[in-house]
Amino acid sequence: MQLIPATPYQTGSQAEHRLFRKLQEAFYAESHFIAFHSLNLTRHAYKRFSEIDFLLLCPYGLYVLEVKGGGVSHQQGCWYTLDRNRQQHAIQHPFKQAQTALSAVLEKIGSAPDREGLQIASGYGVVFPDVEWQHSGAEWDRELVCDFRRFRDCEKWLQQLFRYWHRKPGNAHCLSAEQIQDLSRFLRPDFEQVESLSARLDHLQHQQVVLTEEQYRYLDIAVANPRVLCSGGAGTGKTLLAAELARRLAAEKCQVLLLCKSGWLRSYLAARILLENVMLSTLDSVVLDSRRAGITRYDVLIVDEGQDLFTWPAMAVMDDWLTGGLADGEWYIF
Repeated sequence: MQLIPATPYQTGSQAEHRLFRKLQEAFYAESHFIAFHSLNLTRHAYKRFSEIDFLLLCPYGLYVLEVKGGGVSHQQGCWYTLDRNRQQHAIQHPFKQAQTALSAVLEKIGSAPDREGLQIASGYGVVFPDVEWQHSGAEWDRELVCDFRRFRDCEKWLQQLFRYWHRKPGNAHCLSAEQIQDLSRFLRPDFEQVESLSARLDHLQHQQVVLTEEQYRYLDIAVANPRVLCSGGAGTGKTLLAAELARRLAAEKCQVLLLCKSGWLRSYLAARILLENVMLSTLDSVVLDSRRAGITRYDVLIVDEGQDLFTWPAMAVMDDWLTGGLADGEWYIF
C-alpha cells in the first residue's frame, strides 16, 4: 500500500507508527491502495479542527482508521486509556470519533461541484494494537475492531472490514482507478506542499509549489531505495526534489550531507534548509565543513549538480564521508 507521506508524521503516537509499517506491508501486490497519515480536516460537525489518524483510499472505497495505543477501558459510557502505571486518561469515544471524521471527509469531498453525487463506499474501524478485545456492545460490531491478535495480520482484518461495510445498504460501489487518482489529488494538497526555492531569489515573496504526481512518485520511490540516480534536464525540478528529500530524511534523525558543485547553489539551499542534521557543502569545502562540525561520517549522501561531480577525485571524497561508502551506503544523486 502506498503511504502518504512516505514517512510517518511525528505525532508522538508509537501505535500510529506501528500501524504505518503494517499498512506499508498490506496489499503489497495490489495497485491503487493509498493510506493518508494524519489527515487534517477543515470541516467537522462539532470541532473547529479535527484529524484523521489514517484515511484509506482504495477500490473498496474510503475508510477511516482510528488508533488507540496502550490499555483501554470503558466505564459508564466514558472511554479511557491506561498508561504503564495503570493511570487512567480520558479520551474521546473512538468509534464515534471515527464515524464523525468519516462524515466530515465525505462532506468535504461532496462539496466539490465536480464530485457532487459521487457514490463512494465508506466505513471506519478502530485499531487497539496493544489489547486483546473480548467485549461486545450495542455501539460497535466485532468486525470494526482490530486488536492485538488481528493486528498481526492487518491485511486480513482490512479485507474483513471492507466486506463488512460493503454489506451495508447502498455501500457496494467500487471506485475506479481514475476515481482513486482524482480523490487522491483532491486530498493530498491539503497537507503535502513544499516551498519553492525560486521564492528565495528576490526575498520579496513566498509561494507554494505543489509537487506533480510524477515528483511525488519519485520521492516515494527514492525513500524506499538506498541508492538512486535521477537524471533530468535543466529546470525539471531536481534541486527542489533534492531539498525535499533532505528534509524527509532529516526528519528520520539521519545525518545528511547535501553536496553540490557551486557556491551559489549552496547559498540558495542554505536559505531553504535550516536543519541542524543536514550539512550543506560543496565538494571543495566538505572536508573542512565536516571537521569543524565534528562529523566523521554521514548516514545519507544527497548530491545536486551530479553531472559536475562524476569524476574519480570527487567520487573518492564522497566514498570517504559516507557510511558504507558508495558501494553499500545510502545515496541519491540528482
